[in-house]
Amino acid sequence: MTSSSWIHLDFKEIVAETQKAFLIRLKDGNDYWIPFSQIADYESYNKKDKDGVISISLWMAKQLGVM
Repeated sequence: MTSSSWIHLDFKEIVAETQKAFLIRLKDGNDYWIPFSQIADYESYNKKDKDGVISISLWMAKQLGVM
């Protein structure tokens, strides 16, 4: 049995974007900077996207305490 290396999070909004990361507001209202390198298919997201699901690395989720 294999386990996924990604965690899927419901987000409320992508608040901001830099050259290397998104500031994501989760449904619980908390904001987190998440580097593109830790987001699956980050190119498919844009600043101001709302009410979606984003997949981040298991490692990043643990570091942020969101799992």
